[in-house]
Amino acid sequence: MAAHADPDRTVFDAGTFDANHPYTVLGTGALGGKAESLSLLRSKVLPEFDSSAFPGFEVYVPNLVVLTTELCDSFVAENGLLERAMSATSDKEIAAAFLEAEFPAGHATDLQALSEGLSAPLAIRSSSTLEQELGGLCAGVYATKLIPNNEEEPDDRFLHFCQAIKLVYASAFFAHARDHATRLGRSPSSNQLAVIVQELVGQQFGGRFYPTVSGSASSYNYYPVGGSQPQEGSVSLALGLGKTIVDGGRCWVYCPAVPHRPPPFLNTKGLLKNSQIRFWAVDLEAPVLESPSREEEFLARCDLEEAQAHGSLFHIASTYDAQSDRLTPGTGGGGPKVLNFAPLLGSTDLPWNDLLQRLLELTEQAFGTSVEIEFALTLDPDGQVPARLGLVQARPTAVSDEQVDLAESELEAPGLLLASRAAMGNGTIDGIRDVVFVKPKEINPVHTRLMAAEVGQFDRALRNAERPYLLIGVGRWGTQDPWLGIPVTWDQISGARVIVETTLPQMSPEPSQGAHFFQSMVAHGVMFMSTRHEEQPGIDWEWLDRQETAAEGHYVKHVRTAGPLAVAVDGRTGMGVVKREE
Repeated sequence: MAAHADPDRTVFDAGTFDANHPYTVLGTGALGGKAESLSLLRSKVLPEFDSSAFPGFEVYVPNLVVLTTELCDSFVAENGLLERAMSATSDKEIAAAFLEAEFPAGHATDLQALSEGLSAPLAIRSSSTLEQELGGLCAGVYATKLIPNNEEEPDDRFLHFCQAIKLVYASAFFAHARDHATRLGRSPSSNQLAVIVQELVGQQFGGRFYPTVSGSASSYNYYPVGGSQPQEGSVSLALGLGKTIVDGGRCWVYCPAVPHRPPPFLNTKGLLKNSQIRFWAVDLEAPVLESPSREEEFLARCDLEEAQAHGSLFHIASTYDAQSDRLTPGTGGGGPKVLNFAPLLGSTDLPWNDLLQRLLELTEQAFGTSVEIEFALTLDPDGQVPARLGLVQARPTAVSDEQVDLAESELEAPGLLLASRAAMGNGTIDGIRDVVFVKPKEINPVHTRLMAAEVGQFDRALRNAERPYLLIGVGRWGTQDPWLGIPVTWDQISGARVIVETTLPQMSPEPSQGAHFFQSMVAHGVMFMSTRHEEQPGIDWEWLDRQETAAEGHYVKHVRTAGPLAVAVDGRTGMGVVKREE
């Protein structure tokens, strides 16, 4: 992504810094991909947005300060951190080294002035030059830390502010980031990292701070369901901070072309079982034990009852009536509350869906390709307008134009290991002979973290042997909710060329929806397929069991097939197959 002029950019000056200025730059280095994207939203998208067409909303990019790559480079160099990071044996060791290091004197003075000038809760995010070079292919790779920034003593605020910046710097050298850079053909040590300090979108409810809605909107959808088309896009919504979506948790997903289409659940009870029941908020009270190496140090995971007490369910929840087995938009009545966002999607005063579609259209024009927008929305519990929509990130998304034509009949042809009508990616892969799968008989939500660890061991061994493989699991890969699937991180499965999700009667969520997880798959050209246990032909488990066992753990098995597997995914139809040879 090329740099461009933003008339509102100003250079940081410790004596005149104004937190109300929309875009401030500290340092003489590069800004990185996220910072340039936010500048593009400010200078190209918002000026074209006709706010009079959406009088119920105020759309803006939250005020931000960019700490250019100069600060990170000098911090790393003066503390000798590059050598220590590249020789470290764990992420914990890297984080400790960065957190113990000191900023150069000149930068420390500027950062202290910056800290003293900021009073709102803050998001400390990365902005990588690698992302700037490669587009949106570094999403979710580096750490993000949210801090309350409300300590009474300025020195305490400054301490936590610096710790958050250092953690983001350190994350560029974590195993996940190094593996990501290597897979993209880049040296992990060559990446330069800027940091964005941005006001957090939300409002305070007692000891909590969070937006009413966080979400992402994509102009191209790799997971169209219910007759939707890929080019119609997709929207994911969640109560509270966007961590729920990033972590692959339960959220509300719909197609903006048909926002009122019923969700793909068999009945209301299925919807109740799979809707969001917890949310993330910034904890404005000091943590009992400080843990600066944790991204979640200042976060709290809350129940819907707390949101109900805050009044923040007013615009986004429906109430379930067990007697009629129906949902009624709104929070009236004493039944359970369900986050289906029906009041917002059905509001005539707040044309939410039209607004998102217009923003996607303008952002596509600005980027010149399909895009994904991340946002946070603050809605007044008393129903007052305008609602405030903060655009916190935008990125291009990769859409392959390779032609692969799969007919419906090919999903039922003989000689298939598996077939999917919900596949991601586009193209063909030949020659895979290694398959790693979680044993269906061993699936138990209590043990999914142990399963993730075992998968990581098999992945590491196969990567070291330079053997790409096909990975099959039950539930969602990459979710942080162990009851929805297997909570792997990307570095635990990054050697896979094909990733498959299937279901069992006792674990049957909808396909994965974590935007960042899929950005990693797109970046590495990984194919994704989803199949359900009740579908035919499904997965040929019996054939897999007949293959040579290369290695086996308690939960996971690695087999080597007698002949190579042939993978094909048709990105236009979302169909995919894996053909086997005896």
